[in-house]
Amino acid sequence: MNAHEPRWSPDGREIVFTGWPSKIFVVSADGGTPRQLMPEDNPDIAGAAIWSPDGNSIVFGRRIGTERAIYRLDLKAHQFSKLPGSDGLFGPRWSPDGRYLSGLNSNQDKLMLMQVDTGQWSELATGQDIEYPNWSQDSQNLFFESTINEGRALFRVNV
Repeated sequence: MNAHEPRWSPDGREIVFTGWPSKIFVVSADGGTPRQLMPEDNPDIAGAAIWSPDGNSIVFGRRIGTERAIYRLDLKAHQFSKLPGSDGLFGPRWSPDGRYLSGLNSNQDKLMLMQVDTGQWSELATGQDIEYPNWSQDSQNLFFESTINEGRALFRVNV
């Protein structure tokens, strides 16, 4: 298996990762056999799977044909669903306080922000080739890389 984009669970007991070809797995932090989280007939995961701060859910980008959206996998109910308003988005990142979820549009020129309590999406930043969004520990800022003047730069936007 070609494993990539590992993420520790909030309690430090498990690691979620994407295994090629495009499946989500979880493995104990102590090692062992990885357990696939998605059914076999859903081989269209696009990018990293991200834990919710409470450890009860995982969000991930999913591609069906050329269409992208962000999905949530409820680990207790073993069900997944598309997040409303996330059509065309991928690359979700959950804020450490659980209040926000970010995503990138398909052109990677918009960084979007969802307020988890309302489910409302808004444009947080625009740029060129936006990549690698990461939250500050206090959930007040989102850092990302973008192209500027034919080079790359690191940006910070306050939510």
